[in-house]
Amino acid sequence: MNNIPFENMSTKEQYISDVSDLLHKYGAWISYVGIGLVGKFGWDIVARKKPSGWYILGTGCMGVFVGFISSRWFIAHNPEMGSYIVPVLTLASRDVLVFIKLIDWTKILSAVFKVEVKNNEK
Repeated sequence: MNNIPFENMSTKEQYISDVSDLLHKYGAWISYVGIGLVGKFGWDIVARKKPSGWYILGTGCMGVFVGFISSRWFIAHNPEMGSYIVPVLTLASRDVLVFIKLIDWTKILSAVFKVEVKNNEK
């Protein structure tokens, strides 16, 4: 960013430099998640839902979680596609988490590890 050695920078300059580097590296991905969250809250307003504080907090956390995981995956595998898939996955974060919850994990784990798992829920 500038030519001042790191040791000679003040704490404020170091903080600004760190934030600048972070935004330079991940700013686009942060904005993709933000776009998805704006769409999610906009959809709730159009659907005439009464968003409470807890609803906004929970929906925001779900959106940030799914958006962060999907952005990390797309950064590693296909960055070009991530620019439009990450906002969509953030927008559909509730449905993604419901789908993950409904998966029969005991069946998958028993198939992967070739171990018989007893299901005590019956």
